[in-house]
Amino acid sequence: MEKYQNKTGFSISQNYYRNSENLRALIKKANFTEDDIVIDIGAGKGVITKEILNYSNNVVAIEPDRELFQTLKNNLQDKKVKFLNIDFDKYILPNSSFKTFSNIPFSKTAEILNKLLSRGSKLEKGYIFLQSEARNKYCGEQVGFKNTMLSIIYGVRYRFRIAHSFDKRDFIPMPNVNIDLLEIIKRDEGEISISDFELFEDFVSYIFNRSNPNIYACRNIISEKQFDRFARDINLKKKSKPTDLLIADFVHIFNVISMTEKIDIFRGYYRQMKREQSKIIKQNRTRAF
Repeated sequence: MEKYQNKTGFSISQNYYRNSENLRALIKKANFTEDDIVIDIGAGKGVITKEILNYSNNVVAIEPDRELFQTLKNNLQDKKVKFLNIDFDKYILPNSSFKTFSNIPFSKTAEILNKLLSRGSKLEKGYIFLQSEARNKYCGEQVGFKNTMLSIIYGVRYRFRIAHSFDKRDFIPMPNVNIDLLEIIKRDEGEISISDFELFEDFVSYIFNRSNPNIYACRNIISEKQFDRFARDINLKKKSKPTDLLIADFVHIFNVISMTEKIDIFRGYYRQMKREQSKIIKQNRTRAF
């Protein structure tokens, strides 16, 4: 796998796609318009950026590697592009709706998707080259797999679909796992009714991170009476695991629990969990260097 050093000194891996005819067809199907803000994350030498420019006049090309960035600018020097030589985690997302079509560095998948799909993001539509493991983790039931904490949290705001499955031989270097093009579409307002998305994140992360793996263990927030109700409404069983539940099941349970005083038990849980994870990541990076 090809590697390069970004400004921070971290080694980033990326598989470059070389089937230009198929790439043109996929970008055409994305139906970008000239007014769309379209971001190419990990733009490399500008192959994808150049194709997007056939449809949009508001393209942002982000490439952290200095040498690749210079090549990118040289290749598209006569084009109207906003070039940014920064890591995506330093990029401030647009304040208005935006779209993306990106062959991202797979080693940065978590950071990129978590930022794109976060509650404050105004991503309207996106197409991301994604390894199969990440597809399952982030999309869950929407691509035929069991749900994860993230597939529930992001699934209430976005619809996911596999728009294309790539031939591994069309990448340089050829990856060891299957690569798909994930389509991400922002759900319409009212499609899923939740009064407080921030509190929903807290609720889902609290459920998924209990020491006992079944839902019945959460009797500190779900009373016996409520559990019986959910058993009737959504066929919830005492041995049901969080991964057994659908997005609609979590929404139904949350909408009932959120009307009780039990919300204070899990309020702020998701943000606290992310802070703890961030500390661990920083500690690991410090040790690595």
